[in-house]
Amino acid sequence: MKYIEQIGGMLADSAYPYKGICAWDACSESSSGEVAGTPTCDKDLLNTEIESKNVAAIGGYQMVALGAEYVNVTAAVLVKNGPLSVAFNAEGLDFYVHSIAGPTQCVNAETGDIHAGCISEYSQCNPTSLDHAVLLVGYGTQDGSDYWVIKNSWLDSWGDNGYYRLLKGTSDCGVVSFVSHAVVKET
Repeated sequence: MKYIEQIGGMLADSAYPYKGICAWDACSESSSGEVAGTPTCDKDLLNTEIESKNVAAIGGYQMVALGAEYVNVTAAVLVKNGPLSVAFNAEGLDFYVHSIAGPTQCVNAETGDIHAGCISEYSQCNPTSLDHAVLLVGYGTQDGSDYWVIKNSWLDSWGDNGYYRLLKGTSDCGVVSFVSHAVVKET
């Protein structure tokens, strides 16, 4: 956010769409057999759009939450201001498919199956080891369990159409340990 504030803005997705490119050979080959390359920046396009003020500009950012005691504050700011930037521990993301992830959500009560990507005593989802940035976009309740709705950047073929649901009410994986949002300004 500091970078976007300093350079003057961010382009609309229609002008500079997300390509899902993996950096540093972190991803496997694509379906066409090509290995994704390192992302690049179209500086000419960026400079032209910034000069014409055809960008979303921010005047800074605000911290929302720095710990588990801010769960309710985070929910209120999410409703008031929209999606929030979150840093958290991505331990449960690799194998996540669907359902609500969390320590009490690992076993399907009807089938006894363990949910892929669950967080349990077997998983070291340390809430102080934040290693991934995501977008907190909502929250809800299912079968008596409150959960956060998190949008990941790993395309819609990952998880639940690109989203992750994590148990709400605590700071599992540090989800409310480092939450911030942009302060939008007129260009």
